[in-house]
Amino acid sequence: MPGQTAQRQFRFLPFMAGLDPFGSLAKYGGPLSNPTDANDPAFHVVAPSMPGFCWSSWPPRSGWKLQDNARVFDKLMKGLGYNEYMVQCGDWGHFVGRELGSKYTDSCKLVHCNFAPSPMPDGVEYTDREMRVAGRKQDWLQNHIGYAVAMRTRPHTIGIALHDNPMGILMWVGEKYNEVANPENQAKPFWTKAILTTVSLYFFTGCILPSMLPYYESPSHEDFNRFVMQEENRIRVPFGYTSFLFDTEPASRRAVERTGNLVFYRERDNAGHFAALEHPDGLMQDVRDLVKQSWKPVANITTPAPPATGLRLSSNRVNNQIRPEYRSGGLE
Repeated sequence: MPGQTAQRQFRFLPFMAGLDPFGSLAKYGGPLSNPTDANDPAFHVVAPSMPGFCWSSWPPRSGWKLQDNARVFDKLMKGLGYNEYMVQCGDWGHFVGRELGSKYTDSCKLVHCNFAPSPMPDGVEYTDREMRVAGRKQDWLQNHIGYAVAMRTRPHTIGIALHDNPMGILMWVGEKYNEVANPENQAKPFWTKAILTTVSLYFFTGCILPSMLPYYESPSHEDFNRFVMQEENRIRVPFGYTSFLFDTEPASRRAVERTGNLVFYRERDNAGHFAALEHPDGLMQDVRDLVKQSWKPVANITTPAPPATGLRLSSNRVNNQIRPEYRSGGLE
């Protein structure tokens, strides 16, 4: 209607946050739900933990893929009463969001990624930023990928060694946090707190071991380009991408637009892989701008009633719970 504010027009838009740092929801959940600007859309934020991570239990069987997470998350959103929703995703969550945006288009209507590894077209001249992005990606794959090789080949060797070893988790996780962040942020108190919070959650929920299973069950980093270029993995709904320069495998518009229906692209050079922690305001602005540009408002979205039993948290304790099919070398 003429004169209607954007917030009233959008009402509360169902928003599912994919995998991101465990503590990042505190930075963007509230502002997205309660924007200070009446012209900004407001969201119902649903932030599930992937199976094996933090608040979720182990994957229920061997061979559990990120595509299975997408199926479960789509069912979750529908069970909560949201027949249409958008997704924001990074890290492994990018592949969950990609699956939702390619196979679940009746319900997933919009995708925003802050991680979207993609190959550049052949035979093109690179811009200055594309050269920097390509150099960052090459350095990552050549010099920093050893952790992923260990987890995708022998996840239990590392997982059991770290399970009751908080100092080991700190070294394992903290090193990567610093390698994938803007160097200017690494010495700041908020970054130290983010690392300690993440390490604490890995340790106290006992999820360090099962969190390694996606590396075992998913394409290797060296195979990401081939995966996203397959026709069945193209994002068919409108999607946006924010290219953060300090990401592990940042991409450029000309690369990402080859992998789906890219309608929004923005470059930010002040953050890295965990953008929701380093630059939450910028990430939220990009999500809002994508929504204003591409979301078709839903007429009637109501707030689902909370479950009568309340919230239940799970803990992934290793003792006597290592599934035989997930022992190193035991996958079928």
